[in-house]
Amino acid sequence: MDTIETPFTPETGRQFWPPLPEAPAGELVEKARPGTLILLPFATPSLPVEALFRAGSKVLAANGEPLPLLMLSAQLTAIDKETIQKAFLGLGDALKGNQPLHQHLANLYRTTCPQCRASLQADYFVWQREMADPQQKALRCADCGFAGLAPVTEADLETLDRIETRGVHYHFLLARAVSAQAAEENALRVRLEALHDLYTPRALYAIAELIMKIEATLTDRALQRVFKAILFNCLLPASNLIATPGQQSLPKRLKPPARYLEANLWQLFQAAVSAWQPPQQTVRFAPRLDDFLQQHQNAVCFFPDEAGSLRRYLPEESVTVLAADLPPPGPVRWALSTLWSGWLLGLKAAEMASPFLLQKWPDWLWYQRQLSIMLRILRASLEPDAACWLTASMSSRLQAPAIILAALQAGYDVEAWDIEQAGHRIWLTLPGPDLSPPMPLETLAGMIQAEARETAGLFLQKQPSPISDDAVYWVVWQSLLYSGLLVQTLTSLSEKRRLTWIDKQVQAALSALDI
Repeated sequence: MDTIETPFTPETGRQFWPPLPEAPAGELVEKARPGTLILLPFATPSLPVEALFRAGSKVLAANGEPLPLLMLSAQLTAIDKETIQKAFLGLGDALKGNQPLHQHLANLYRTTCPQCRASLQADYFVWQREMADPQQKALRCADCGFAGLAPVTEADLETLDRIETRGVHYHFLLARAVSAQAAEENALRVRLEALHDLYTPRALYAIAELIMKIEATLTDRALQRVFKAILFNCLLPASNLIATPGQQSLPKRLKPPARYLEANLWQLFQAAVSAWQPPQQTVRFAPRLDDFLQQHQNAVCFFPDEAGSLRRYLPEESVTVLAADLPPPGPVRWALSTLWSGWLLGLKAAEMASPFLLQKWPDWLWYQRQLSIMLRILRASLEPDAACWLTASMSSRLQAPAIILAALQAGYDVEAWDIEQAGHRIWLTLPGPDLSPPMPLETLAGMIQAEARETAGLFLQKQPSPISDDAVYWVVWQSLLYSGLLVQTLTSLSEKRRLTWIDKQVQAALSALDI
């Protein structure tokens, strides 16, 4: 298949779940042994599942959100590139009216070169957030060599005007994301309707057409799964949230920038198909959980529900390794996950993801409590010397402290907490630490602030400038863990107060050092 050049990066999966760096991924794979059971309670494509399978382990991947399991199962589906190319060509040749789909979608972006008047596709259109139409188009003309931006013409606007703003395709996508029975004032419906406004009518039309044709044309379920994953890779760069073609990260908020780009979705899809990589070897899937648990050969089993629901199926002390790469929580990730789950997988999938959509944020107590409940439920399923391994990114200051407190509250001991440029790595062991009698809060506050000041002062003396405030903050929390002061808070403070109270003491200590 020819490589399709596009200025955009159709890698929504990698932007949502960046792969683990080589060192921590290799460290996890070293824990895998033939026949052992590895539990991934928050399974995402960032984890090296294929390598764990190749090492001989049985991998149980659980997630209550549908999108991570779609992407992960597609990445592990052994369909060679020749078969994918053949399916792509068949998909493109499927008729839309009296035209092949590839021609129909390409014509949505058809324009003319301002220099030689040749007909060609625009790479993208440039919009201003407060204006009703695009103002510029980006072109690369093979005939005359023109490459750059040109003003949008009346013909370009006529093409756009032929697409209904709230037409059949819009309602097709909306019905997959929220029930048609939901009242117009229903909070979930209002939220999801607003999320559709993150796409131009042309983008919604093209996405809907591709989903319709994937489901109608690709009757093989595995192949359909792969092509939905490929389309998923296009959904972020196809949105109105992209300010520059090379944008590599999720936006921080769900509002188009003042100047945003509308990518050519058909080019994106072609590029994503070309870039798709099947696994290095065939991965054995176990469709039934009970069969998977009884067999000894390596396999991967997907559990499309919260990992806590596994407790009724997992024998006691059966899990050798528990591993999770915990993505940073927040409304952008939750909203897009709900929207895209519905589009790609249907209403049931959207409903599975939607509880997060209305979750108020920030609410680190809620996050800490949910994680603690999950870890507590799974504790009985772990072998006495099980390896428990959690990672988190550096994008949120309070995520790692919340994880540490959740683990301690759930009855685990924190053996180690590494803070590296690539992220946080946390090792848990059983049983949990011995608890001390409660301590007066005034005394405990003085001890925590003194420990924080001493730790921060020593850290700053050893580190070259400049050093981030977050780095100092995390090192202080790490010291509170190793000194036993975090464990002391388990009996001295309620779960509801613990995280915010400790954070307040740390902030007070660092403020005294003018940090």
